[in-house]
Amino acid sequence: MRTSKQTRRNFLGAVATGAAASAMAGFPGSMGATPPQTHGPGSAKAHGCAGPDPIIEKPAPITVAELAKMKIQGVRAVEVSDYVFGNYKGPLTPSPPHADQNPKKAIIIVWEGKPNKFVFWHEASYSPYFELPSGAGPNFQFWESNFGGELFNQYGRLEQHSFVDIIESGPERVWVRWTYLDVDEKGNPPVLRGTDDFVTYANGIVWRRQTYQTFYPDRHEAQCASSLDFFTAIPAGVHYSELQPKDEKHGDYLVGALLDAYSEKQYNVYWDKSDKPKWDGPFYARRTGAEWFLDIERSRGKAAVQTFRDGLAYCAFGDASGYLAERTELWDNSHPDTSPCNWGNAKMIHWPIGWINSGGVIGSDKDIMTYPYHIDTLSMCFVRRPLPMDAEARNWDNIKKEWSDKDQERWVGGRVFYCLHGVEHDFPTIRQVARRWLDKGADCARPESVKDLK
Repeated sequence: MRTSKQTRRNFLGAVATGAAASAMAGFPGSMGATPPQTHGPGSAKAHGCAGPDPIIEKPAPITVAELAKMKIQGVRAVEVSDYVFGNYKGPLTPSPPHADQNPKKAIIIVWEGKPNKFVFWHEASYSPYFELPSGAGPNFQFWESNFGGELFNQYGRLEQHSFVDIIESGPERVWVRWTYLDVDEKGNPPVLRGTDDFVTYANGIVWRRQTYQTFYPDRHEAQCASSLDFFTAIPAGVHYSELQPKDEKHGDYLVGALLDAYSEKQYNVYWDKSDKPKWDGPFYARRTGAEWFLDIERSRGKAAVQTFRDGLAYCAFGDASGYLAERTELWDNSHPDTSPCNWGNAKMIHWPIGWINSGGVIGSDKDIMTYPYHIDTLSMCFVRRPLPMDAEARNWDNIKKEWSDKDQERWVGGRVFYCLHGVEHDFPTIRQVARRWLDKGADCARPESVKDLK
């Protein structure tokens, strides 16, 4: 035993001095006689290597200003210490309601030659979003439990309940893992654990793997029927209409779209600029392509798109990636015949900046001058069977019945799901990317499946 311990100590000591590099030649990232390196902001992993970074010491975080000066080759993931979203000038203390430790901590993915960033920000519970040049932050959310817990509250944004690890930092490939525990606003024990992996290459397309584990198999509220949501953080002092494409004929703004990846069918949602300070207030919403809504919902491949003048942020998924058409329901949150929410153009200020209770806080046009907010246009959930496009069929009572079915719960909890996130400037390209990926069939479950999509 003493000999074994001594040998191990000698080996570890040799690694620390670089003398054991040849013994590690078979490890990922070990190039000949080069020992594992710590990848600081200006360095990168050896060319051609894939897998976790071969590091001993964790890289220190850098500042947003230092990140802006970095020369990016391929794709990189870095930790910054001073990120703040959307023109917010107020304090990020105390905790609660703000995040604990350093609320300005963020993991940011950047690509060579691309203006968009992919951000996991501690204050925003690490729920990831693209940051477009305009400042818009289209988000795709997480496994939100069936009313038992989530992340957009004072407990959900604690580091112990939501945390992010850079596993592979680039430059050929980035791999980030987000682990989170859904918890309610009262601080009761978490009800489930979500594990989402994000892998991306230099083409700017993010491959996402999603799975969850309930902590209470016999409690309906500790299960999850909704793995994605499509909403956007908007900077303080900016009305959403300033960022979204305007329809000159009608004077309204395109805020979201649902696409069929295998046809030209498209469903569009438009809002105006009217203020909606209350949940029950009237709101304006127009749509086109309603006759195609069910065809898109039941297609073997589709994309939900958050629409901005400087980019179309999409999430693509379908049968081949685990999102079976007969089990996946799409929601337009402005029309009750598609969604039980029907909250329209509400400007919600309980995310991304701290809020104690995530129960939905609507801001007025005056509120948003100083506070970032978000708009929630589209969503989805899993169901047992396709439901008709009808307000009665899709009301909350019926949706809850779908979600609380034990076979449904076992089906969702026993699977792994995959989707793509990206930003393009036209709808045909989104269709092409989604179709090329989904046509790979079972290979959609491999991160390498996105490498050659563009």
